[in-house]
Amino acid sequence: MSQIWHVVSMEQYVNPIAGKLILEEDTRKITSAAYIFDKLQMNGKMKPCNSLEVAHLYMYSIRVQHLDYGLRIIHGKDSEVAKQMMYRTCNLIYSIYEGYVNVTLSA
Repeated sequence: MSQIWHVVSMEQYVNPIAGKLILEEDTRKITSAAYIFDKLQMNGKMKPCNSLEVAHLYMYSIRVQHLDYGLRIIHGKDSEVAKQMMYRTCNLIYSIYEGYVNVTLSA
């Protein structure tokens, strides 16, 4: 699945269909994350914020880091740095919650 995603990701710049798929998936993920952030705020589990802005920040950060991770895997490089950065990004975003959530890398 990861290899298919990388092919589509590369094709997004030259193939209009692939580009449309990527843009639609980005929009879906951002909309879903904003919805979740709204629900968390309504339930008092997340500090008030602009859910859509936080969703954009979160999803685009993770997307770039996912691409970095995939490149490292494909080219036989150490992927641990990329994994740790994804967890750090999650922890930074989760620090918006009332109670700090610490995401840890499991073996």
